[in-house]
Amino acid sequence: MTYHMPSTPSSPRSVKTETVELKNGIKADYNEGKNGLQRAISWIEDDIRHSISLLENPERSKPIYTKEEFLEVVNSLK
Repeated sequence: MTYHMPSTPSSPRSVKTETVELKNGIKADYNEGKNGLQRAISWIEDDIRHSISLLENPERSKPIYTKEEFLEVVNSLK
């Protein structure tokens, strides 16, 4: 999927990047926007790249969902 968003000072850039381990032992790349409203995780399994994103309303000042809740959803997928 491709998304187009204007490049403005209010457009968050990823400032937090880390490697996390999923419940099944796979290492995944976790990224979070500077305001926490955008989260993404991606990993490769069986030569397939999986990516999941959570994009919250940019008009909010703080996120509804925590990193832990996002990872809980990711880990619940089969």
